[in-house]
Amino acid sequence: STKTMERQVMQEFIEIYHSEQSLWKVRSSHYNNKTIKSMAYSRLVAKLQELYPNADIELVKRKINALRTNYRKELRKA
Repeated sequence: STKTMERQVMQEFIEIYHSEQSLWKVRSSHYNNKTIKSMAYSRLVAKLQELYPNADIELVKRKINALRTNYRKELRKA
């Protein structure tokens, strides 16, 4: 089903994001490397394009922000 596919793609999206420390780990040696970050974002764009063929880096950044916001919300509940 569409929901199952969406969940699968988002799970993989999160796994890719987690593996790309240049995007979120401030102490990473690659955090300030625009080339490496650009390649990381490209991987995330490609993943999102499985669901949204017109996905671009802006959509990726919005998705990441939404995930981070929801994560923080859940942490506050705990």
